[in-house]
Amino acid sequence: MNTKDFKTTTYTTRNGISHNEFNRTSSYKAADGRLYFGGLDGVNAFYPKDFVSDSTASNSPLRIISFNKFSGKYDKLIEQTNELLSQSKIVLEPGDGFFNLEFQLLDFDEGKSNYAYRIEGMDKDWNYISENSIRISGLPYGDYTLCIKGQTPRGQWSTNELKIPVSVLKPFYLQWYFIFITGSVAMLSVFFFFKYRTKKLVRTKTALEKTVNERTAQLKKSLDEKEILLKEIHHRVKNNLQVISALLEMQGSRSKNEEIKAAIVEGQNRVLSIAFIHQNLYQHDDIKGVEVHSFVDELSKHIHHVFSKADCEVRVENNIPQTYLDIDTAVPLGLIINELLTNSYKYAFVDKNAGTIKLELSKQKEGEYLFTYFDNGIGLPKDFDVNKATSLGLRLVRQLAKQLAGKINYSYNVGSKFEFVLMDYITRSGL
Repeated sequence: MNTKDFKTTTYTTRNGISHNEFNRTSSYKAADGRLYFGGLDGVNAFYPKDFVSDSTASNSPLRIISFNKFSGKYDKLIEQTNELLSQSKIVLEPGDGFFNLEFQLLDFDEGKSNYAYRIEGMDKDWNYISENSIRISGLPYGDYTLCIKGQTPRGQWSTNELKIPVSVLKPFYLQWYFIFITGSVAMLSVFFFFKYRTKKLVRTKTALEKTVNERTAQLKKSLDEKEILLKEIHHRVKNNLQVISALLEMQGSRSKNEEIKAAIVEGQNRVLSIAFIHQNLYQHDDIKGVEVHSFVDELSKHIHHVFSKADCEVRVENNIPQTYLDIDTAVPLGLIINELLTNSYKYAFVDKNAGTIKLELSKQKEGEYLFTYFDNGIGLPKDFDVNKATSLGLRLVRQLAKQLAGKINYSYNVGSKFEFVLMDYITRSGL
């Protein structure tokens, strides 16, 4: 028995022993290492070292008998023995299922030969078989070497091994060139797709910009036309108010009653204060509202022209910053200022040779303003309650302040001071 591969060799009378049957207990080992076995026809003796020269290998050739492969191309088993013998390699195309390989150890001893095979790159150990054929299937893509060896009936392994290269080819779609071409085509497709999309978006953007520009031009034209129309309306309203003022002036000049004349003048001034508001609107390029500072300048100059006295120099300080108010707020405020200026010129500076009037408008918060009017005249009577005043002018001031969501307050400290909080149209209406 070979202690390396655990293979045994059987010796019979053909090899020189006395008989093929021995007694298991009839054995002896001499001091010199010689072994003795007793059999039916005598005793056999030998030295174990004499068997060292016995070869455990056989020089018998190992040959391929046949090779068959199941072809995926033809969908059947085809015989390719001659191709294998001529090319000395096995090539499995994509789609090939398996192959059968038959081989034979050319040993003429009696008994049956055994075989072993190993696929280098997959198997670590030999696979021992008793048949002289193998069937291989399911090999992954790659290159391998199929090794085959044979064993004689006496247990000797052939020194002549079969080493057959085996190549399992990848399908074309897994080849590097196909992957490279596919990747390149995909990248080019993505590139041209994005290029096409970019051009399409640019064209869409250009068309959209053109449409927006056209619509913007149309809107601007429409707004310009509306602005011109509004300016024309304000201009005509102002002219009509001036015509009314002129008619009142003509009517007043025909009357001999001084009270009637004074009432007509005051009514005329009220009409003109509204006319100044419309004039302010159409004189500015942007009719976003009435600019209060310039309006107060125009109105104060007019009141000064109408009511100023040669023996009393009245100076008006317009401390209102540039502020725009909607016309629904500016008209009541303008009438209030007109009434207060008229009262100051007429009554505040009696027996004085100079006087000062100050007007202020400060923004408290969005849509809310504090209006302050001051003159350093003689003031109203002591304990005067502006909310109970019966004169037409102060009653008008009180009602107009209420219209602006405010309440007029009066106080005297080295001069008369009127103030109230007003709200613009959007704030008042809660829009």
